[in-house]
Amino acid sequence: MKNKGKLLEFLTLFAMTIGSVVGAGVYFKNKEILFDTRNPIIAIILWIIVGSVCVSMVYLFLEIASSTKNGGSGTIGVWTKLFINRKVGSFFAILNAFFYLPVMQSMFISFFITFILMMFSTVQLKGIHFLLIFLTTGIAIIIINALINVFDLSISRKYQAFGTIFKFIPLAIALIAGVVLFDQNGAFLSGGINITNPTGGTSKVEWSTNNFNPLLFFRGFGGILFAFDGFIFICNSQRKAKYKDVVPKALIFGMIFVSVFYTLIAVSLLMGSPDGSIGALLEKLFNGGKVLSSSDSSTLSRVANILTSVIIIIICSIGANNLSYVSFVVIESDVIDKLYLTSQKNISAKRIAIIQVSVATAIYSTFILVGTLATVGLTNTATVEQAVSSTNGLIYPIQIIATSNACLSFIMIITLIIGALFNRKTNKVEVEKKKGFVVLGSIAACCLVLFVTMSLFTILVPLDVINKNNNNSNWFTSNYYQGPLFILLTLLELGSVFIFWCIQEKRRKKYDLENPEIQIIAKPTV
Repeated sequence: MKNKGKLLEFLTLFAMTIGSVVGAGVYFKNKEILFDTRNPIIAIILWIIVGSVCVSMVYLFLEIASSTKNGGSGTIGVWTKLFINRKVGSFFAILNAFFYLPVMQSMFISFFITFILMMFSTVQLKGIHFLLIFLTTGIAIIIINALINVFDLSISRKYQAFGTIFKFIPLAIALIAGVVLFDQNGAFLSGGINITNPTGGTSKVEWSTNNFNPLLFFRGFGGILFAFDGFIFICNSQRKAKYKDVVPKALIFGMIFVSVFYTLIAVSLLMGSPDGSIGALLEKLFNGGKVLSSSDSSTLSRVANILTSVIIIIICSIGANNLSYVSFVVIESDVIDKLYLTSQKNISAKRIAIIQVSVATAIYSTFILVGTLATVGLTNTATVEQAVSSTNGLIYPIQIIATSNACLSFIMIITLIIGALFNRKTNKVEVEKKKGFVVLGSIAACCLVLFVTMSLFTILVPLDVINKNNNNSNWFTSNYYQGPLFILLTLLELGSVFIFWCIQEKRRKKYDLENPEIQIIAKPTV
């Protein structure tokens, strides 16, 4: 009976690891990674490298997460509070709950609307119309998800359970389809693809399997880090495990599976998809093996476009709901753990939802407005395909900041790992010490510093600026002001976090944390 119980717990944790980590990254970032590296082979190598490092990080976080086994929520803010100090923990908690999670939610919502519009790719609208469509629909989705969290969190849990199964169906299809549909139109052999831009022109993004410029090896980390950052949510699972000895094995084997699965999916997509994306591969599959063109009005092409869009729309709705749910729970947990104070003695679930909706709406609206002004403009006319392109359309700024936020997430992870390494000397925090932690932690921290640095550099300096081989080599205007927008939006984000953090620190000086206690009215959902 004991062996059966261990096996069941192993399989449960193994499945949970896969379900938690596999998500948006492989759906939306493989194309970005190909465009950054300009070599399918380099893209695959980077998937393997980052996956290997992330496997080691799961092992490292088993020790870090053991610090809260006797109390406290397993959030990055709480762990930082323990291993570094309360002030840094509070800053990370604010950054995570009020910017990282809303930005990620904004990305899913923007893709949700994008793929609805892509079913009408040839329709022409003015920029102001695109802006209104994205704002009204997006804000409505934010509010609906928040209402679900307030009135019945079980709805979100059930939807996520459905999503965990559903999101693997297109991936399983793509894994086989990419190999079956391998031809000259696949990214491995095509050498590039034509893309439209919001002004109506076209340009070709070129790549080659023979170009092994050393610089290209450092330009694809951002999208891959984005794909793996969900691992942190599983490391606290050992708190409730009955058989503690199976936890490390289950989580590590689960992460190994994810790393191998991601690599195989990347290979398959690059073999069969024209641009390395799962959307283009599914369209090609449903279109009888032919690359789908927006100008193709045949019935088969229309069906292929609609089927693909519906699948991605469901995936996006799952992601948006998940981020809303996680954001709600994280805010609730951080209030309980006193990482930030509220203006009232008691804070209700409704108030958390109001805060969540306000922050998410402000962030989403800002990115959509900036994206519209920087690309289509308010008065210019463009087709749907031109306006909402993920490579240069109005949702591009959200993509940039989502990738950079993944980097910020890993900066927090690096800080935690360094704090845990110092803890081995100071023994400030009681943890379950893992064999080889110091060596693995040192290697992982160094690798992550390199990954994050090069990811931020890739966003800050587009490849056209480095190559200087076309008219788009001016840093300020390159890729629709990518560099300046990245700096502006990142400074705005970090500046807002700092101001909020300063307000919290000032409030702490006025209130005694012990009297009165700040509690959640409803039963904690963590």
